Amino acid sequence: MSTQVARIGGQLLQENLQRELADLAFDTDLLVVKRDNTLGVATTTTPRNLTVNGTMRTTSGGSDPDIVFGNSLKVGDITLATSGISTPSGDVTLKSTHPQGYISTSGIGSYSFAVKGDGILALQTNGGIGFRPEVFDGQTVAWETDGNYGNYWSPGPINSASAPPNDMNRLYDYAVSLSQSGSWTSEELAALDYDGDGDIQIDDCLQLLNMNTQFVGGVAYPATRTLADHANTTAFKAYIEKYYPNSVPRKLQFDTGTTLTVTGDVHATGNITYGGDSITIGDDSTDSARFLSDFHNDIVPDLDNVYHIGKDDDSTGPAKGFKIAVQELKADTVKANGLVYQGIELTKDVGIYFVSNNNGSDTNDGNNPGGPFATLTKALSVAVDGDLIFMYPGTYQETYPMTVPAGVTIQGDSLRGVEIYPTSATQSNDAFLLNSGATIENITLKDHFYDSGNDKGYAFRLANNFNTGIINQEIGRSPYIRNVTVITKGSSTSASDPRGYASADAGRGALIDGSVAIQNSRSASVLFHAVTFITPGTTAITAKSGVRVEWLNSFIYFAETGIKLEQGTGRLQPDSTTAFGAEWRSIASANVYGNKGIVADGANCLAYLINHNFAYIGAGKDVTNDNTLTVQANEVTELNSAKIYFTSQDQRGNFRVGDKFLVDLENERTSFDVESIFADNTRVQIREGNNTLTLEPGQITLDNIVISGNVLEATRSDIALNSAGNIVFQGNVTAPNVTTSGNFVIDGAINTIGDAPTDTVDFNTPISQDFVPGTDAGALVLLGTISDPSFNYPKTYTLTANGITYTYNATGEDNRNYFVGIANLNVPGLTLSWHNENGLTNAIKITYVSQAQGDRLILADTNGWTWLGHTAGSYLAGAGDLGTSTARWKEVHTQSADVDSVRFSLANISSNQSDGNLTLQAQGSGKVKFDELNFKGATISNDTGDLTFAPTEDLQVDSTNNIKIPVGETAQRPATLAGIRYNTNISAFEGTSTAGAVSLQGIYDTDRDTYLNLSNNQFNFVTGGQTNHTLNGILLESGGFSSDHKFSIDGNVVSTDQQDGTFQLKSNGTGKTIIGDLQFATNDLFNNSNSNFIFNLTNTNSQAYLKFDNVNGIVPPQGNSSQRPTSPEVGNTRYNTELERVETWNGSNWVNSAGEVESILTGDVEELAYLFNLILD
Repeated sequence: MSTQVARIGGQLLQENLQRELADLAFDTDLLVVKRDNTLGVATTTTPRNLTVNGTMRTTSGGSDPDIVFGNSLKVGDITLATSGISTPSGDVTLKSTHPQGYISTSGIGSYSFAVKGDGILALQTNGGIGFRPEVFDGQTVAWETDGNYGNYWSPGPINSASAPPNDMNRLYDYAVSLSQSGSWTSEELAALDYDGDGDIQIDDCLQLLNMNTQFVGGVAYPATRTLADHANTTAFKAYIEKYYPNSVPRKLQFDTGTTLTVTGDVHATGNITYGGDSITIGDDSTDSARFLSDFHNDIVPDLDNVYHIGKDDDSTGPAKGFKIAVQELKADTVKANGLVYQGIELTKDVGIYFVSNNNGSDTNDGNNPGGPFATLTKALSVAVDGDLIFMYPGTYQETYPMTVPAGVTIQGDSLRGVEIYPTSATQSNDAFLLNSGATIENITLKDHFYDSGNDKGYAFRLANNFNTGIINQEIGRSPYIRNVTVITKGSSTSASDPRGYASADAGRGALIDGSVAIQNSRSASVLFHAVTFITPGTTAITAKSGVRVEWLNSFIYFAETGIKLEQGTGRLQPDSTTAFGAEWRSIASANVYGNKGIVADGANCLAYLINHNFAYIGAGKDVTNDNTLTVQANEVTELNSAKIYFTSQDQRGNFRVGDKFLVDLENERTSFDVESIFADNTRVQIREGNNTLTLEPGQITLDNIVISGNVLEATRSDIALNSAGNIVFQGNVTAPNVTTSGNFVIDGAINTIGDAPTDTVDFNTPISQDFVPGTDAGALVLLGTISDPSFNYPKTYTLTANGITYTYNATGEDNRNYFVGIANLNVPGLTLSWHNENGLTNAIKITYVSQAQGDRLILADTNGWTWLGHTAGSYLAGAGDLGTSTARWKEVHTQSADVDSVRFSLANISSNQSDGNLTLQAQGSGKVKFDELNFKGATISNDTGDLTFAPTEDLQVDSTNNIKIPVGETAQRPATLAGIRYNTNISAFEGTSTAGAVSLQGIYDTDRDTYLNLSNNQFNFVTGGQTNHTLNGILLESGGFSSDHKFSIDGNVVSTDQQDGTFQLKSNGTGKTIIGDLQFATNDLFNNSNSNFIFNLTNTNSQAYLKFDNVNGIVPPQGNSSQRPTSPEVGNTRYNTELERVETWNGSNWVNSAGEVESILTGDVEELAYLFNLILD
């Protein structure tokens, strides 16, 4: 196949290439030979003998130089000549573009220095040599001091409109993309969160941009933020070093391979970093080194325990030592005759073991402050009877359990200054195993857990083989725990349970179990003083098996059970008997929150609690101090003949001596059980002078007055009730005869006057007051007299309503709410609510609505109603009757009478209620008559003739239904003026007049030729007798349509009515505007048929054409050769992606739209190339 050369056709070359009259050009500017003896390649402009517009490459084909210049070569501003390389201004840069390339020369220099051989020489007398790695002046200082870095972002500052983007511009764009995505790595967050608020937002991006120079509006602005302004400068600089290294100051590095020798002084304004194996300062002992600057890092020897600071007196010379002034000295060993700190000889053994997790080590001796142990475990391993272990402030992690030897004291620096917690592997073990005489004080134990399967996880526990016998003629003593706090929590916590109360596996306080003591032990006891146990949801301290516990000024918080005494398995005593149970003696201590206070279970369990505080027992984990959550019965629990003697005070201030004596400060009352405090079946007499008050079970006696149950009795005479004020009987009173010289007022109900039907009541004096019955609405209201009664139990609430008896028993936590309990009785008409009357707050109000005539509400004498401040009794609900159906009053003389809502007064019958109705209703077929008007049901009739309404203003019928008017035929129409009726002949409403009917049908104009015709189930708009518009369920038919004089439809013409107006057809969303088979959607035009898409131009003058008014171009159809249309029309044009050309169907073939070219044989091309070589020489 012959080679084609595009756009070369016909005779290409003439045999004679000599040009006499014009320049010779090939393809315009491919090769230009000018008559002025210049030659151009790819240009028609030849200012020099040879001008090449592009890259010129040449090769000699051998060892000769490729290009030889006889004088000099000028490239840009650089001139290469035999005298050297020069430039009229600026620097000359020699650069190897290969990443690992370098420039090799035997020597290079300047006026001040020369690089030659293996050294750099100063050429000036006493001259120096400086090395500066900076790209920009001041860059290193700005970087090291966290200064303003705006001018130093690579490749340079943004100080002109032509300045290219630098690294900070690129970093800003990346930060913006992160802020928009809302996702970033921890490394990106640390570096790009400028303000340090935990996220990357646009404000962070803007602040980063302010660390860069900016060119805005023709003005260059410096950076306004420094490196130091960043919230995390260290992370930001590390990020720049990692991802934008070109913007980081260069580091000067000497990589000699052998030895770097400097003759003279070395001075560096920056840091000097040495990366070799060793550095030697000086080469003779007479040399010296001085460090005038401060050290900012540690000085660490290469090998441990090899090198010295200073030297001994040895063969190399006398001893030489340093005077060391340090703020903190850390060393495994300091050898000195003595170390004195602020007058204290630190190396003196004072018989105390010291523990510090700050400067301690378990390899130290531990017996002086200068060399303490690091752990308490180590100190306990060496301590013996009589030793003291002192712990410096700190948090210590220890391996549990830790056994405290007999007679050893552990003393912390302060209660909150020393905290001890277990390793994760031992967190469910006991903390301390105590031997006799052990003392622990001034520490806090934290974060251990209880292992219920192995009964482990106590802060304190007696060690196995515990012994307080006589050892070495010394009587053993109890362990002593003082000023100690134990704080634990359950394994599962939450916002509602922050202490893990519900987990029930929080570490416990102490287990005092006598069964681990040896037989010869005189006792098994522990003394606690000023101890606090915070042990949520678990038992704080357990004592059992013949032990004694002293508990002084100590506190327990959040425990499920604070103190638990049990029989246990027993302790074998020296006399071979077995002691069970526990004896507990407590003074001035407290249980706060939690479920139970103290529980003693077993006949050998005895507790004495003196001045003990039980606060919010029963509240569990709740700390809101809600009194309603407390359970007083849980404060002290005695089981199986155990005994607990106590005096206590609760959160309300109520004082108790056991459960027999109570001083109720809240309700200001004192109660006690006589038989419990005194002997059984005895009397208690309270004497004052000759007056004696006798208290005995079921009865109180004062002189001749005896109160027994609900009976007040005089044994010798009448009962005289004298009072400076009123004598008030709160409940029912039964008396044989009552004589009063004053007023007799009954606030309650007079249940019965007389006890037989023959009894009468006579009033011998005129009555000068109203007779007021009970609440006429039938509602009874009883007001309680106690403010805010709590949900206490056990309580019983019994009542009778409408003859039916109901009972609600409050027995425990789950049903103590009396509002819910009484409501659940479902007593018809009964409700409970609050009231604040008579100076009370949240007292209980009982409301009962009568369910039948004569209905009564009876409150039984049960402790529930008393607790709520209500008095037992029978209460009438509603008003009584005046007379009966068989015993009627003969006449009633009164000026007015109110019967329910109807008032009879003088000649009027009216409603006595505002806006009330007055109803007059006949029975059966009777009617209510007013003169000649009859009222029956909803009908008003007249016996004589017309019924006339004659209001002085409007007659208004207020109804949402309808008003029915007279109905009749045309012949029945009355000749009445201004009448209205319904005509059954024409099925229409009509008006009446003295001369005929008035039509009311439809909407008409005056002459009735313009109207709305609704026949044929459609709207016909008739004007001037002609139907112009028709509207039905299918179409709106009209002779024309106009919209605001802007758009109109006239026949088959749709147009705009405005001059130069625009007519728009718009679809919505993804919809399309469809005209025939054409569919318009946004910027796209679719052909919805299989026919060709044809632009048919009206060519009246044979000059019409189709114009695409666009500067970008037109994209024709495209595809490979196999996708050509099967039946193309002549002129069908497409782009062939396979042949990479635009092609057109000429009726028989697809041809190149750019036109055909002639072919040149290979030989002709070679001959042409030869001629070009001749021309170009």
